[in-house]
Amino acid sequence: MTETKRPPSMTPRAIARREAIAKARSEGKCLDCSAETTFGKNDEYYMVHDRLWLRANPQGHGKLCIGCLEKRIGRTLRPRDFKDCPLNTSFFGKSDRLVSRLTGLTEDLVRQLKAVRARSTARAAAIKLLSD
Repeated sequence: MTETKRPPSMTPRAIARREAIAKARSEGKCLDCSAETTFGKNDEYYMVHDRLWLRANPQGHGKLCIGCLEKRIGRTLRPRDFKDCPLNTSFFGKSDRLVSRLTGLTEDLVRQLKAVRARSTARAAAIKLLSD
């Protein structure tokens, strides 16, 4: 049996929701390279200190991926460049590049730590399944 794809809902609420998602996606793109910064695997949503941000982006609005921000300021970001706020302390879903700048670790080490965590999480889930 083949499934037919339903057309999208045309109710005002559904249309408004799709438009809001599209707007959020376009606003989540890097000003320089247009890379997605807030959706998907390469989450690079962060906050740096205002002085640094305004030096890199005098208009003050918009988003920059880590690479483009670093190009604009002419150096690699360091942990002290980031504001002390909840956005910068949760590493779930963040890109390896962002986590390495937030922590001061190398990107390779960040990848290794994420892999170890994924394996231990999978192992814990398997043990729980077997014990039930």
